[in-house]
Amino acid sequence: MTRATGYMWNPEAEMMPRAEQAALQGERLRWQVERAYERVPFYRQALDSAGVRPQDIRSIQDIERLPFTVKDDFRATYPTGLFAVPMREIVRLHASSGTTGKMVVGAYTRADMGVWGDVMARTLAAGGVTQDDIFQNFYGYGLFTGGLGLHIGAETIGATVIPVSGGLTKRQLMIMEDLGVTIIGGTPSYAQVIAETAQEEGVDLRSRMRVRAGFFGAEPWTEGMRQEIEEEFGLEAFDIYGLTEVIGPGVAAECQQHNGLHVNEDHFYPEIVDPDTGQRLPDGEMGEMVLTCLTREALPLLRYRTRDRLSQTREPCPCGRTSVRMMRVHGRTDDMLIVRGVNLFPTQIEQVLLKYPDLTSNYQIMVDRQHDQLDELEVRIEASDTFYHMGERGLTEHPPSPARAPRRGPPPRGGGAFSFSVILKSGPIPVPRRMKRSGVLQQAPFHHRQEHVCDLLRGVTTGRFVPLLEPVTHTKQAKGDDLRIKLRLKNALFDTFLNDAREVPLVLFLAQRDFPVELARKVRLLVVKDGDHWRGVGRERDVMLDGAP
Repeated sequence: MTRATGYMWNPEAEMMPRAEQAALQGERLRWQVERAYERVPFYRQALDSAGVRPQDIRSIQDIERLPFTVKDDFRATYPTGLFAVPMREIVRLHASSGTTGKMVVGAYTRADMGVWGDVMARTLAAGGVTQDDIFQNFYGYGLFTGGLGLHIGAETIGATVIPVSGGLTKRQLMIMEDLGVTIIGGTPSYAQVIAETAQEEGVDLRSRMRVRAGFFGAEPWTEGMRQEIEEEFGLEAFDIYGLTEVIGPGVAAECQQHNGLHVNEDHFYPEIVDPDTGQRLPDGEMGEMVLTCLTREALPLLRYRTRDRLSQTREPCPCGRTSVRMMRVHGRTDDMLIVRGVNLFPTQIEQVLLKYPDLTSNYQIMVDRQHDQLDELEVRIEASDTFYHMGERGLTEHPPSPARAPRRGPPPRGGGAFSFSVILKSGPIPVPRRMKRSGVLQQAPFHHRQEHVCDLLRGVTTGRFVPLLEPVTHTKQAKGDDLRIKLRLKNALFDTFLNDAREVPLVLFLAQRDFPVELARKVRLLVVKDGDHWRGVGRERDVMLDGAP
């Protein structure tokens, strides 16, 4: 793997002495609180209720006196109630889907767009991107901030941008090779889809491609996934972080030390708080990330609770940047499972599974409770092709074992607290056994078995946080056959999926995955509100793909 030569796009900001930085943050916080109080009725009421006046904010340390903002506040003031400028001053609107069906709308003035370009240029420069690079962007374009956020950063630097977006994976490979792409960006799960497709097509990414660095984010991923992507592509992988409510990507990014993500805290002030009490936690302790926009004109966000679970450090970084570093996101505070009284996050399970080279990184987590019984937790995980073809003999004679460690049998069953088991299957994530019955779905000229439909749809939801597939239902009506497929997604994946699931890319994806084009064009995306219930693996929402004519 060729290591990129990183540099600082804005050295004055990125190397600012801590004392000078704190003074700048205090000045900008006072300005922002004054604007929010004067221009946003929601914040005037919130500050009055908290007994805080703009003149009470004298330094950055006074930020703890301010009330929190939460996602429900966006819904309560939808669509523009948190804006601090009139629409004529807004040059761009982005949005992420809300789990209740209402979007979270983000607005940008021309000055905000300048900030976005600068912080994204910092992000890419940390990975060595220059005007000599060719950047293939397979983040989604549209209301989702990912695609256009990376785009503006690459253009600010002067790199050549290929705005290919997601999907049409074979074409991605052709573009990557034919146009001499050197930098890629997208979700880590889609990077793995590209690598899998390359393997299926007999394409050696390391020898035939020139890609030397990749920027990945928009979903949780682990060090194990980083190692997989770097090994498959022969590139250096950089973790990036952002969210629509704050600005999009550009809030924080790794340098070449890969030991935490540098927060651009001259624009976004980070805090870590106890998710239960809201009290601020010291550096090094795990808690919930809270962010304040210090310079954003259109949307002066104060102390926004992201629900992302992580820690941060102010220890000096060898790269020379002086900003605080946030450690890798360990999940969301609303993602936690409680199984027999034990707190458990999906990323903890993934970190264990990725130590086993005989297993893939695709898995399902299933929590169930029989009548009058304790919780049972089961993990279903794909076997690698090699291990699968060994059959039952492989499980007994050569059980999967961690890389670079003595073979000690399969991942253990957790005693005492909960039951832990691994079921090995080949191919896409296995669907529940009740779905694997014979019978053909028909929608002329469409003929596929139910399990084939589920396998195809798995690619639409390529995320590490498992979609749970519900049974495919097929009914015959007077107007013709009706094909309805119900996908239940964890909300950690929900926003990413919906942001990138516009009609045309979805049609193209289905068509390239062997759905007949005439059927794929009839597929449309529906969001079904299903209340705020909790069921199985964390908080869930229902998404419907309706193929009825």
